[in-house]
Amino acid sequence: MLHATRNFHAAHNVRQGASCRTRARLRPPPRPCRRPDQRPVRLLLTAFGPFPGVAENVSASLVRALQAELRSLPGLCVFVAELPTLWREAEAALLVALGEARPHLALHFGVSQSSGGFELETRARNLCNGLPDAAGATAQCRAIEPGGPPWLQCPLDLAHARRAIAATGARAKLSRDAGGYLCNAVYYRSLLTARRQAPGHGALFVHIPTHLGGCQESEAPPPQGCGMPFALARRAGLALIAALMNRKPET
Repeated sequence: MLHATRNFHAAHNVRQGASCRTRARLRPPPRPCRRPDQRPVRLLLTAFGPFPGVAENVSASLVRALQAELRSLPGLCVFVAELPTLWREAEAALLVALGEARPHLALHFGVSQSSGGFELETRARNLCNGLPDAAGATAQCRAIEPGGPPWLQCPLDLAHARRAIAATGARAKLSRDAGGYLCNAVYYRSLLTARRQAPGHGALFVHIPTHLGGCQESEAPPPQGCGMPFALARRAGLALIAALMNRKPET
């Protein structure tokens, strides 16, 4: 049994052609995340591990940096999970993280080779493509949720979030297509879980560039082929979280 703490990190080790072994590493809270005069706001941040074509997934580095920045804020409990890039195991790990965190906001990060900044996905579709995962397996079913809605819309004010990101100097845009790979599958499952179990809570998937200036804490321009410096991505992520946590989901 996992106990809810201020910082929850689920690490999933995957061996090619072998079964997935899941370990949960809990870090004790440096201080209580509850103030006497208010209930804590619960935030879940997720990222992915490596997958074919991407040996190092920078979404995990960004999520860890955001967690480090946010951990000292009073009244905020930050949970972090790194999801394996495996069709079956990713969904199972996500559901565990959602059950442990019970987040008011679930913010999911993943990489896209075509992204030049932050792409805020406005919706997820009930569809899996035929691309193999990190173990070479494909999705067992074309639908994420058989009989489920064909599309699920993000309930958050993403126009406001995009403006907040742009104010940091980072590129940001709204996207209507989260793809058909694991990013879309995780997003759909997160939106569906929030709709069924926690009405009024929000979820969002954000695609970021495959490279973030080598993931170095630097203000220097990123190398050729990188979308943005890592420090800029960190600022953009913090601005996004602030914008979303201060706005209630649209009804």
